[in-house]
Amino acid sequence: MLCPQTFMNLSGKCVKACKESLGVRTEGILVIHDDLDLPLGRVKAAKKGGAAGHKGIQSLLDHLGSGEFSRIRMGIGRPKLGEQVPEYVLSPFYREDRLVVEAMLQKAVRGCELFAFQGIEAAMNEINRQ
Repeated sequence: MLCPQTFMNLSGKCVKACKESLGVRTEGILVIHDDLDLPLGRVKAAKKGGAAGHKGIQSLLDHLGSGEFSRIRMGIGRPKLGEQVPEYVLSPFYREDRLVVEAMLQKAVRGCELFAFQGIEAAMNEINRQ
């Protein structure tokens, strides 16, 4: 497991260096990230794709030269209290959403386990049918 110490928006350089150092294929990489376009609590597994405005994913695409990595997308929804998006994304979840966030984390962990032991298709089949 790689947990870059860079900001997510700059993680592509670190992931590329690790990929090359370990000889990992892009298809063997799983990225777990937030997604404003998914409702809070929704988790989706995906085999590949674009950035959809996510600067961290764009950094990975730029440095890896491919979108062939898998993802676990964790829905954080949109700001409820009029915050600007950057402030919202970098702030703790609202206190009243704690149980939803805990359930979301459990689903994401399950998606990671499925990816590791059975592959992204198994993760997609189980996680995406919520």
